[in-house]
Amino acid sequence: MKLFFEKRLCIYLDQFAVSNLVDGAEYWCDLKEVILDGVSRGRIICPIPFEHLLETSARTPDKALANHDFMKVVSDGYFFKTEALITAQLLISKIRKNNLTFNTFLTNKIKKTFSYIDSIQVFKERSEQFKLMVDEGTAGSNSFKELLREQKLDEKQYQAMLNAHISLSTYELRGRLKELIEKKGIVIRGC
Repeated sequence: MKLFFEKRLCIYLDQFAVSNLVDGAEYWCDLKEVILDGVSRGRIICPIPFEHLLETSARTPDKALANHDFMKVVSDGYFFKTEALITAQLLISKIRKNNLTFNTFLTNKIKKTFSYIDSIQVFKERSEQFKLMVDEGTAGSNSFKELLREQKLDEKQYQAMLNAHISLSTYELRGRLKELIEKKGIVIRGC
């Protein structure tokens, strides 16, 4: 992405990095100083990833706000677009033979009424709902793995159990897809 930033280096900071930079964890203080120096000189930009909003909400409100304030400084007000939107724009640009630009990947357009501090609880609730759905979706597979870990099975028994698990998973998926088609919409479970 260096091509789109002229003289600035674009760095993606994930939540692990941001939390350590903000909390002043050992080994991270020097890195934070270098990043802030690069940003102040106009040599580095660290756009805010969408995931930051959800992942930061799991922290205490004070720490979440500290993370967000840090990201506002290093992002110069820019956000990475969502992966789906970037992918769509890349496909459209390829088909239409458009050049890829800074705007293909980033935006600085966010509703003027958006307040991160007022949204922390909503992001936290959505993150918890998503975790519940993931847990529900993987519960069967995790139980199967745990059962297999505790058993000494020969190859024939292992294959029989694996085939049974695949059959059950396929049956459940088929049922969910039929329900989706009949109801003409997405059915969210686990919330």
